[in-house]
Amino acid sequence: MVLVGTSGQSAPQNDSEEQENYLTQSSAWQIVLSTHELKNYLSYKGSSLAPLTEVNVGYRFRDPENWKWVPMRNYETLWFSNGRPVGCRRFERLAIKPEMEGNILIEKSSEALEHMDPIADTVVRLFLDLQLNKVEFDGVVLPDDQFDAIASSLGRFSFYPKHLIVGESGVLLRVVTTSREKERYFYFRSD
Repeated sequence: MVLVGTSGQSAPQNDSEEQENYLTQSSAWQIVLSTHELKNYLSYKGSSLAPLTEVNVGYRFRDPENWKWVPMRNYETLWFSNGRPVGCRRFERLAIKPEMEGNILIEKSSEALEHMDPIADTVVRLFLDLQLNKVEFDGVVLPDDQFDAIASSLGRFSFYPKHLIVGESGVLLRVVTTSREKERYFYFRSD
């Protein structure tokens, strides 16, 4: 197997032409992550939760009749404090059919680099959701400037870089940049 919004108000929008071009070739579905810091939320004397990071997870799939994207749907919003999960609000079940193949897209933003641990945590959670539902997963697509940061953050979840060997099995996560200049597989090591 290969693994590659605000306060729950709206799903990420994914307006990037570069990201869209990479995905339009074969993806039947797409999960989009956007993140930002809630600067003054829960910021009071004695609060151990501030600063709070919010990761919005939206998804969309293609209409099989015309292969156009249906509107983005809210899947869940996750909240993190100092890189640790502190809350989750799920809006609906993930309505992606097992025979459909797609990927996870991390939206380009100035704040994403500052919050890569919550993004990596969300990617691992989504990977588990997809695997439990036997959904085909092509990988994680992210902006070039975030590649090294997510590689480091995935280590917190026991995913380590690996050269792909044909015929080898295991739990692998594929990460590729939108420019396709960088691509790496990460394997899960449980020891």
